[in-house]
Amino acid sequence: MAASPYRAPGRSIELRRAPRPELVYRAADGHGTRRALAVVTVAATTAGGLVGTVLPALSLCFLGSALALAAWRWRQGPEERRVVLRVDRGVLRVTAHPDRVLLQASLPDVSNVTLDIRTIHATPQADALVPGLGLAPTVVGPELDVARIVIEVNDRPDSIRLSDAYVPHMEGIEWLGRIRRFLRAHGWVPEDERDAPSV
Repeated sequence: MAASPYRAPGRSIELRRAPRPELVYRAADGHGTRRALAVVTVAATTAGGLVGTVLPALSLCFLGSALALAAWRWRQGPEERRVVLRVDRGVLRVTAHPDRVLLQASLPDVSNVTLDIRTIHATPQADALVPGLGLAPTVVGPELDVARIVIEVNDRPDSIRLSDAYVPHMEGIEWLGRIRRFLRAHGWVPEDERDAPSV
């Protein structure tokens, strides 16, 4: 039986791929949704007030349109925030879309990537006449854990939050694993493992 030309006998060829240079973290941004609702409400109220001095019927049209647009925006859910983690020559750069730099530090200075966990009471809300104004009766639900990802840096007293909004705990754990694997692929080691003896 002839030897295969693609495989050398007795030797295993190990192909190591270079780690990808960046990871995109997508998180819900509750502040963006509230900002959009506030802009819609203020703009429609102002326009309705100006037009209402001349044509009261037209101001009602403006108000109705504003409520419809606010209800539609509320139903869309929170906006998505794009955070890019990029490692170049041992330096981690974290930017939020479009180009706001959240963090730039060398990998040895990053001591940990962890979860900031909170426990909340879920309050399911029935459909209200005006969504988001709390006019419908609410019922206190069970306790739920929510989390957001934070990066701890040695020379900074405060942690760097990848998002202000909290996500469900399981989603936070999934993203935490992805981010830590990404950083480990570039040679990062958490601070609590650096002095541990090698096995």
